[in-house]
Amino acid sequence: MDQPCATIAGTLLRNAAAILRSAGISGSRNEAEIILAAILKTPRWKLIVNAAQEIPPHIESIYKKSIMTRADHCPLAYILQRKEFYGTDFHVSPEVLIPRPETEFVVEAVIAALAEEGREKGKGLKIIELGTGSGAIVITLALLLPEASFRAVDISVEALNIARKNAHAQGVDKRIRFLKSDYWEIFNDKEECFEVIISNPPYIPSGKIKTLPPGVRKYEPLQALDGGRDGLDGYRSILSGLQEHASRPALLVLEVGVEVAAAAKTLCTQEAAVVSLNVVKDYQGHDRVIVARLE
Repeated sequence: MDQPCATIAGTLLRNAAAILRSAGISGSRNEAEIILAAILKTPRWKLIVNAAQEIPPHIESIYKKSIMTRADHCPLAYILQRKEFYGTDFHVSPEVLIPRPETEFVVEAVIAALAEEGREKGKGLKIIELGTGSGAIVITLALLLPEASFRAVDISVEALNIARKNAHAQGVDKRIRFLKSDYWEIFNDKEECFEVIISNPPYIPSGKIKTLPPGVRKYEPLQALDGGRDGLDGYRSILSGLQEHASRPALLVLEVGVEVAAAAKTLCTQEAAVVSLNVVKDYQGHDRVIVARLE
């Protein structure tokens, strides 16, 4: 029986780029090359230099399926199963929100605030992240604060499994305890307090979900996006546990979305334990991170 003919890489890439371009994917040629290079586990430049190389039929089949998935606006990070955050690659899947560049401001805000206190390595600190997702924030902080201990909670078992995998890959899994919980729920009736409390909660108002780009709306986990009617449900849940679970003094660092930034700030200032509050802006000049000190 005749074997299927192999396709030349250059031809495969041209066809894939045309499909992506027709679907409205910007940078279609670049993405076509990135996806094929990832499947072949080869540097992208080799595809360019060796455009005449033959691609085996089974690889071609996998590639074409990936291209059609991307043409349906599935985020590239899910196809590649990885996303860079703060210089480190993290495994991602549709069970977790894709880490955004603006979320790096959360990490920088924590590090800057602790540096002001002379605790650059986090010595003796107990740090918790509420809603850890892929673990990108808490794992990055574990790498930057080698003398701190961490708790990371999420309501999704699938997300926790991914976060554990990422923590193990970075060698910090022994210093982070991952717990299934809806915010503070697991700590009810437990006398456990934290010096640093971090979260990037869902903050898209429920009515706005349908207006999100198709790649976000169709593929990213709804529970990591939907912040309730006014986008503030997550912030209320976080603030409700401060009296019982925040040490004195303590640091509270929250990512905020553009639409809810002002309202989230107001909620924080109404919390009795908050004695000072600053807002960090992102690259576009939008309010992005609330940094509050508690006493």
